[in-house]
Amino acid sequence: MDIDQIRYFLAVSRSLSFERAAEECYVSQPSLTRALKALEDEFGGDLFRRDHNPCHLTDFGHRLLPVLQRCYDSGLQAKAAAKTWTRSGGAALSIGVARSVNLDLLQGPLERTAREFPCIEVTMHRASIADLIELLKLGEIDCAIAQSLEDNWIRFESWPIANDQSMLVAHRTHALAKHKRVSISALAGERLFALEGCMWADEIARQLGDNRLDLQQQESVGDLLAMVQIDCGLAIVPANAPLTRDLVAVEVDSIDLVHQIGLHAIVGRSRSAAMCALLKSVRQFAACSKLELAAQQLAA
Repeated sequence: MDIDQIRYFLAVSRSLSFERAAEECYVSQPSLTRALKALEDEFGGDLFRRDHNPCHLTDFGHRLLPVLQRCYDSGLQAKAAAKTWTRSGGAALSIGVARSVNLDLLQGPLERTAREFPCIEVTMHRASIADLIELLKLGEIDCAIAQSLEDNWIRFESWPIANDQSMLVAHRTHALAKHKRVSISALAGERLFALEGCMWADEIARQLGDNRLDLQQQESVGDLLAMVQIDCGLAIVPANAPLTRDLVAVEVDSIDLVHQIGLHAIVGRSRSAAMCALLKSVRQFAACSKLELAAQQLAA
């Protein structure tokens, strides 16, 4: 059985005519008839009743029609996927991203990689740190974008991308919103919303201790802002998050809401050309960031 035989079968089942099906498939009628007879021999039963004009599917043919339709559709999808892969030059990237990481930090390196591989396929996986480590182990992602990765089972090599800054946000009517800067002890008893894996929320909870912080996780930055907007508590959000007039940022003593985001991969694992291009772009952007920082320090 091949995909052309299935195509002929489906064409006849639609038109109920071997002649019209042959025209639709751009083959001679004898060629189409022979191909379908071979398919019937392979299956061990007649697919069509040929003693009527137009012809009709047999019960056996009706039974196989949906199965062969799925086979044909799957064959077309496989051809399309192969064509896309060939057109892209076999370039694909599967990137895991920690839920608390602002993906804008990767925009520059990704844009440069896309210029080198115009048809590249990029897949993003948002996950917790633990899940990112597992995905890396299984080889389901090429790299992970996160603050840091540590695991006793395997070693990671890491390259810095940029510093990611967060801020504590409160509703303007909240008691803490009256202060530009507060101590960590002022957060005791507060409800704090954060993304899963937010290291600063975990650090605040650790410093307060004794379960004195009601820490709750949300799925997205939009959800965090929504909870603060209705004055349900405080939230830690990316520094570039859009704030309404009802929301204000509050600084916290002894907590620097800046952390370094890096690209992490497993030591010794082979890398595709696309992965090598992304890594090269990350290194170049990191070097440029260092030069800009040095220039700013000299200017100051």
